[in-house]
Amino acid sequence: MLKNITTGEMLVHKLEHADTPAKAVQGLLGRSRIEDNYAMIIYHCQSIHTWYMKFSIDVIFLDPYKRVLCIVKNMAPWRYIGYIKGSEYAIESKVNSFSSRIAIGDQLAW
Repeated sequence: MLKNITTGEMLVHKLEHADTPAKAVQGLLGRSRIEDNYAMIIYHCQSIHTWYMKFSIDVIFLDPYKRVLCIVKNMAPWRYIGYIKGSEYAIESKVNSFSSRIAIGDQLAW
């Protein structure tokens, strides 16, 4: 589960943890789509790419305290987001699944 602590709102029920280097490298690559009510959190992540992906995603970068630093909406395949200063986590999700319900500075929990 992923929850916005600042607003008290539940964001997604299915949260996959990419908490090893192998899982982080794999990420969402090789999938044909993202399920509804699903997100993947990548640990120790300061940048991401969507090379070889088949669909667009929303990306939320969080600091070590799980506060929102950056929101990237509708990131198309074959794009790259460079270094996000202070980022510890990146959350990848289906476009428009919950990115409109968070704001910079909100604290999330899982």
